[in-house]
Amino acid sequence: LKRRLLRPRTALYGVLLVIGLVVFLVMASGRTAFEARVLRVKGVPYTLDGDVVTNVYSLHLVNKLPHRAEFRIAQKPGSPVQLVIPAPAVTLDPFGAQRIPIIGRIQRAALKPGAKIEVTVVTGETHREIEEVFLGPN
Repeated sequence: LKRRLLRPRTALYGVLLVIGLVVFLVMASGRTAFEARVLRVKGVPYTLDGDVVTNVYSLHLVNKLPHRAEFRIAQKPGSPVQLVIPAPAVTLDPFGAQRIPIIGRIQRAALKPGAKIEVTVVTGETHREIEEVFLGPN
């Protein structure tokens, strides 16, 4: 009684197993330590107080690590928009989330079309730079 070990069905299962392992490894290697997004607060897109244009944002921060982590939030240097970040350091529990308010201000004369706020979020050796449009009068 002679049996073939390599049959078409057996080969197909082997190929599917290899494809599954490759997909798993690609997904696992692309995992990030945290998620950070700058969102515009609902309501008025901007306020004009004298000669100063103000935008209000919310930084949505999610810790994807299995342990507590401290996140440092700062303005990227060189931006003409001045940011007020009331909580420049936040500690989040594993898989915890928090919204941090951010207020951006710029002189109306310095506001150019396409102006953006630039925020840097750092935890451990991982950092992310986030940009969002700054709105104002034309």
